[in-house]
Amino acid sequence: MVPVGEIWRRIVPPLVTTFVVFLLLVRYHVRHADPEEPAPSHPSMSAFVRYLAATAAAGYGTFLVIVLVFHVWLARDHAAMRSAVAGGAALLAIVLPAFSTSGSRSHPIPSSRASHGNACATPAWRLTART
Repeated sequence: MVPVGEIWRRIVPPLVTTFVVFLLLVRYHVRHADPEEPAPSHPSMSAFVRYLAATAAAGYGTFLVIVLVFHVWLARDHAAMRSAVAGGAALLAIVLPAFSTSGSRSHPIPSSRASHGNACATPAWRLTART
């Protein structure tokens, strides 16, 4: 276990720095977002698979970097990396099929109803006013 003094000296500064960088990225995105960018109407299955693979790979990589920095480097717990690689892979093996099949439960409104001016056919996020 890492002593309390070591936590304040070695763990809190990188954690706070990472959080500040995250907040700066969010601020930049909010100020430079393109509000007129149209959402894709019906993305293809291949686009969904590419999106899912990229999201899973980026999340898994980020998870491993966090374990590397905080557990292996700062806390000097080298066994944590083996556990993270195996546990993260097992989690991906469970979550990816569950997430990819959960989309089949949602039923989009057919375009024939949308063309008749039905208010329910418009997604709620498109009804919000843009400033």
